[in-house]
Amino acid sequence: TQTALNFIPLPLVPSSRLSNLPSWLPRESVETQLEGELKECCGRVFVDSAPEFCPPLANMVDYSEIDVILISNYSSMLALPFITEGTGFKGVVYATEPTLQIGKLFLEELVEYLDQTPNKNQAKYWKEILHLLPPPLSD
Repeated sequence: TQTALNFIPLPLVPSSRLSNLPSWLPRESVETQLEGELKECCGRVFVDSAPEFCPPLANMVDYSEIDVILISNYSSMLALPFITEGTGFKGVVYATEPTLQIGKLFLEELVEYLDQTPNKNQAKYWKEILHLLPPPLSD
C-alpha cells in the first residue's frame, strides 16, 4: 500500500536539501521518463511528488449496505470522506470524542497544508514499475 510517508515532504519554504537529493532508478529500468520522479535518502526511495491518497475500492463494497462504521483512531478517519460522500452511505459513524476531534483537526490541517504547498512535480511513471521498486513502495 502506498502511504504519504513514501513521498518526499512538501516544504512550505523551498529547500535545496530536498531538491538536491540524488535521483534513483532501478537497474532493470530503461524508462527515461522516470528521471527525477524517485529520490534516495538514507537508504530509502521516495517519490518526488505531491502525496497521493488512494480511496477505498468502491467496487468491492456497496456502501449503501453498511449500517455502522467504528473509527478506532484518528488516522482511520482519512478514508471517511471517500466512504460517506456520494456513495449512498446512510449508516452511522461511531468514534470517541478525542478520536473525532483529533481526526477532524488532522484532516483539516492536511487539506490546508496540501493547498499551501503546491509541488510542481506530478510523478506518475513510477506506478508503472512498482514490481521493480524496493519496499515499501513495492508493497
